[in-house]
Amino acid sequence: MLVPAVIDHPWVREASRREFGPMLPAGNRSFALNEEVNATFYDAAIARRPEQAFEEDLRYARAVTYEDWRNRGPLTRVRELLALPIRSQM
Repeated sequence: MLVPAVIDHPWVREASRREFGPMLPAGNRSFALNEEVNATFYDAAIARRPEQAFEEDLRYARAVTYEDWRNRGPLTRVRELLALPIRSQM
């Protein structure tokens, strides 16, 4: 799973990262849950652009293990809890 390192609103980050715990051991995430879509490109030059952007993102990515997630700090945990009531709006 690849998630943005920079998110336009800090509460979005807190609300989403709370869900890492169940996902990390399971190893999957539903596209339907995030309301995402797949796209098909028939032009090779256009199709290459998202591939290049993804490869660029991977260069700066770092792995987060279940152990990392479990050891997150108390302030992060509090912010995650505070974000729960508005999570569906993000």
